[in-house]
Amino acid sequence: EQCIAVWEVAIRHTGDPLLGLHLGETTTPGVAGMVGYLAESSPDLLTAFQNGQQFHRALTNATQYEIQLGGGEFRYFIEPVPLWYSLSPEAARQIVDHSLSAFTHMIKMLSGKTFYPLRVMVRHARPGDTRPYVQVLKTEPSFEQDCNCIVYRLSDMQHPVLGHNPALNRLFRELLEQELVKTAREESF
Repeated sequence: EQCIAVWEVAIRHTGDPLLGLHLGETTTPGVAGMVGYLAESSPDLLTAFQNGQQFHRALTNATQYEIQLGGGEFRYFIEPVPLWYSLSPEAARQIVDHSLSAFTHMIKMLSGKTFYPLRVMVRHARPGDTRPYVQVLKTEPSFEQDCNCIVYRLSDMQHPVLGHNPALNRLFRELLEQELVKTAREESF
């Protein structure tokens, strides 16, 4: 409920109904803490985002992420837990919008390359003006779909990460594995 209140106050304070979309344009890997550092030290974008999916529980339990590969495509699914939708559909939309634009921005931050999605699908209703989505994502999302998903060419995700560092990558992976064990133990009580 605190996260919902934060989104609602932030939207009211800024007057920006697309705050999540706009915040994502400036999100850096460091915002994700150790998960972001693991991404920054990964060998390529695909590995970076697979690491993010594997260790997202060290960052949040409010959103689920899933990667699917097939047909030369990389599909990244973003699903706030169902409780978000029932308590605040607006906060859920903000989270999805932020994830979509942050994902696009992170690609550039990690690889130094600009890649845009082939397609974007979202659960929420079509807003009156879709130009901000097109400006940020370079494609108009399909609204009122049965999932939240951003689709890229798989070949785009095979580009190297600029800060690849095998030693740091191993260290961050080990630390995150320990964190997940600790989190699982705490959740079992």
